[in-house]
Amino acid sequence: MSKQIFEKEDSSEKLQMLEDNCYGKEEMDFTREYASEDLAKLKHEFSQNMVFLAKKQEELDILKKDFKIEMDPVKLEAATRLKGIRSKHKEVQETVFAFDDQENGVMEFYDKDGIMIHSRPLSQQERQLTISKPAKEAKN
Repeated sequence: MSKQIFEKEDSSEKLQMLEDNCYGKEEMDFTREYASEDLAKLKHEFSQNMVFLAKKQEELDILKKDFKIEMDPVKLEAATRLKGIRSKHKEVQETVFAFDDQENGVMEFYDKDGIMIHSRPLSQQERQLTISKPAKEAKN
């Protein structure tokens, strides 16, 4: 059988001849080539869609940037709070008081409440090189 039948008939006669001479009819999905004018129209509509989408994408990018500017400080604060919740501690910066323990070779750091918050080995410069250490005079 050839690729096309009833080529010379007009479309209404072609349809009648197809129905009269076929074995059976059924619904089927298949591809059909576009006519050149339909393809040109489709390309034009596609280009219009792409221009519209590009414009909307630019608007979306601006909105995202604005939201990001608003959200970033809140996210940072939330992350800091979450860290505190997880660790059950908060990070502070305040004056601490260092006391050297020459006998044990450590430097101990105390906060304003007298609670030891950190200790570390004495550095070479902090080690007492003489046997006696002058006593500090207490002020009353």
